[in-house]
Amino acid sequence: MPWLLNILRWPLLPLIIGYQLGLWLRHKLYDWGVLPTFRLPRPVISVGNIQLGGTGKTPLVMALVEYLENQGYRVGVLSRGYRRKGERSDVVLVAGEFRSGIDWKMVGDEPWLIFQRLRKGALGVGRHRYRVGMQLLQQQDVDVFLLDDGLQHRQLFRDGEICLIDVSRWHPWPLLFPFTFLRDLPDALKRVDAVILTRWEGQEKAIERVGQWLAGHTPAPVFRGKIRPVAIRQWPSGKQIDSEVFRAVPWLAFCGIANPNHFRKTLIALGISPEEWFAYPDHHVYRQRDVNRMLEVSHSRGIRHWITTEKDLVRIQEYFTREILESVSIAVLEIRLEVDRFPEFVNWLEGILSRLPREV
Repeated sequence: MPWLLNILRWPLLPLIIGYQLGLWLRHKLYDWGVLPTFRLPRPVISVGNIQLGGTGKTPLVMALVEYLENQGYRVGVLSRGYRRKGERSDVVLVAGEFRSGIDWKMVGDEPWLIFQRLRKGALGVGRHRYRVGMQLLQQQDVDVFLLDDGLQHRQLFRDGEICLIDVSRWHPWPLLFPFTFLRDLPDALKRVDAVILTRWEGQEKAIERVGQWLAGHTPAPVFRGKIRPVAIRQWPSGKQIDSEVFRAVPWLAFCGIANPNHFRKTLIALGISPEEWFAYPDHHVYRQRDVNRMLEVSHSRGIRHWITTEKDLVRIQEYFTREILESVSIAVLEIRLEVDRFPEFVNWLEGILSRLPREV
């Protein structure tokens, strides 16, 4: 009942306005130098957004990790680690090194997924990214840092700022959630060095409106990013499933992400129309009862194939016992974010790195 939600949110208006004033003051205190900013001895490139989740930050960070490592850079990724265990403690993981007792719950699902892509860098997770960045350098020297979800983390100085905007959920109102999907003030865009539009497909009028709005708020170049399905892979073998095969069988699909409808639309575009669908809250921590419920539905409907996202697989795979894998087949949709005008984007990126020292 959208009309009921529209009515219920209006009593929150005074609170939202008060929160926005506090947020404005916080940003100004950083702009004026009243609140301190700390600089790491390596270049820092931030990836963030001004909307609530689902803009494509994690796929972009993974794409940047892949590109930078292919260019010979050692990459350090810094993240807060949303909804992880032990949020007061800092965690540093070095690529290729095994640490007993560390799993995704200690760093968060998205940082763990990013860590799986690192070949010669390190991941640092903690509330204070400057502190954890210095700890990371003590364990593994890196050439450049990627600051995951960093637009609002003003405490750490960054040399380049990338902001992603989900065109499908953009609204010109200056009010924050729940009136729009904004999590930060639009003026935050004045600090960014590049904007990447996502979820823009089939929305040319919306792209035009967003472009006009951005022209009045930031001089940064605007790129388009497309989140593309790369493959559907069987788990745990990693074997790619042929399209003729996955289109011919019934599926149960499940996810716990910010915008599950995007996942569903992607599956349908690939030729998969899930006969059963389970959508959980973003960053949902799966329990045995969730798996049992899906098993119950699968058995009653005769469905032997499940599909989910890479992020969800991180959070649920511990429950996929040998017994379960004998009754259902698990598949994961692998995606990547591709940026248009990629040579121009790379030139912008290399320009930041080339003018900064690689060593202390």
